[in-house]
Formats: sequence, C-alpha cells, structure tokens
Amino acid sequence: MFNLGIIEQIPSCVDGIRFGEDWGQQKGLIMGPYYWKIYLKPRLKIMYEAAKKRNFNVFIHSCGDIHEIFPDIIEIGMGVVHPVQPEVMNVISLKQNYGKDIVLYGGLGCQSTIPMGTVDDVLKEAKQRLKILGEDEGYIFGPAGAISTETRIENVVALIEFARNKYV
Repeated sequence: MFNLGIIEQIPSCVDGIRFGEDWGQQKGLIMGPYYWKIYLKPRLKIMYEAAKKRNFNVFIHSCGDIHEIFPDIIEIGMGVVHPVQPEVMNVISLKQNYGKDIVLYGGLGCQSTIPMGTVDDVLKEAKQRLKILGEDEGYIFGPAGAISTETRIENVVALIEFARNKYV
C-alpha cells in the first residue's frame, strides 16, 4: 500500500498525519455505511494502525455527513475528525455521543453563517460552538471548511479577532 510507505518515511518530529478522503455528501455517506465498512474500513484500519505505531495523531478530513460511521472511525484509531459541518451534522449530538473518544475540528458554518450571516451571527455561533464543543477539551475551534470568497470581509475579520482574543 503506497500510504504505508509514506507513513514509514515521515520524520519522528511530526505530531500527526491528516488523511483526506471525502466519504460524505450533504445527506449521508456517498457509498453508504455498508459498503464503507466492507471496502474502506479494513484499509483505513491498516493505515491508522501504522500511523499510531509511529506515535502520530491521526486526523481525517471528510466533508459531508459522516456521523453514521463515527463509531467505526473511533474503533479503527481516528483521533481528530474535520470538518464538523453544522449544515449537515448535529454538532451537539456529535459532542455528546463521541466527544470523549474523538476530537472535533471545525463546527462554524462555512455554507451558512460565515458567508451569509451578519457579524453578530458569526460571533454568536462562534461563542456557542466554544461553549458546547469546547467543554472538557476535545475540540479544535475553526470553520467547517474553506471560507468562500463571497464572504463579507467583516465576518472574516470578526471571526479572526474573536479567536485572537480567546486564544492569545
């Protein structure tokens, strides 16, 4: 497997590996959970175990609604999942059900609040996400994905300033 060779070559000073595979769409998995478990889960388990053996944290990037395989990705060694898209997944439910086992990354609406909301909407969502998802650690604050170029600059600046004031 090509990726196993890459994992072996990564220097030990690296803290984690981010795998990117987009399994989801707006309403569920592209191939459904049955086929994901048959065709992808065994291969991913081998890669994640190889990364864990080297003491790397394992991150995944998969857009879309992948909540139905959260137990599976936790079982095979996933440590961080990105993006947590509020437009397609219930972020509160994810935190309640899986927050003790996996780090959630994202949660700020890149298809909704950030590009279409007001500055107040963006700040309200940012505060709410930190309060709910940031409870008991296990959360990396940020947008659920790339912020679109159509987004009002005021919203982006407000979000950056909010994060700066919270974390610096």
